[in-house]
Amino acid sequence: MLAAKAHWLTTASCSLMAAFTVMATAPPRRPGGASDNGHAELKRHVEELTTRVRALGDLSSDEQQAAMTAIAGALDEKLRTQNDWEERALYPIIDARTTCAGVAMSAVMKIEHARMAQSLDVLSELARAPAPDARRFSQVFERLVGLLLGHLEVEDRALLPLLEPDPGAARGSPPGEVCTRSKQGEVRP
Repeated sequence: MLAAKAHWLTTASCSLMAAFTVMATAPPRRPGGASDNGHAELKRHVEELTTRVRALGDLSSDEQQAAMTAIAGALDEKLRTQNDWEERALYPIIDARTTCAGVAMSAVMKIEHARMAQSLDVLSELARAPAPDARRFSQVFERLVGLLLGHLEVEDRALLPLLEPDPGAARGSPPGEVCTRSKQGEVRP
């Protein structure tokens, strides 16, 4: 009985500390101070690169290789910078508000970041290959863009709203609380 109460108190204390930490922390800004966390800028950048990728078939072999190298480098720099910032600055705040039963909401997003990094590596390898394969490069690029756009949609619709004030906070529940533990330790939504 005493152990159950101690566990409940520890869990409640951790939840309160996380809630107060989140409330005292302003939503993070990405490098450059964009208020949308960089998504609009990243989408514009990807649109420009998509136009260039779709034009690869019209280029000579040497031009293809130069274009593929430039495209892979530009996307790599933007995307890795964005993903690194999200994992350092954004996800810890979201996880503090939403972790339930030991599962953080950002877990899937981090897996997608790893998958994007793998695709960026493949694009770089294809750009460095002695004979350019514009068709394969385009396929990998298009798949990466599909993953990225779906990823941004989830962040925009599900994660970023968690940084806004929670109407439940006015009723006394911690901001962004997704689940709680009962006194017996069961997880409740």
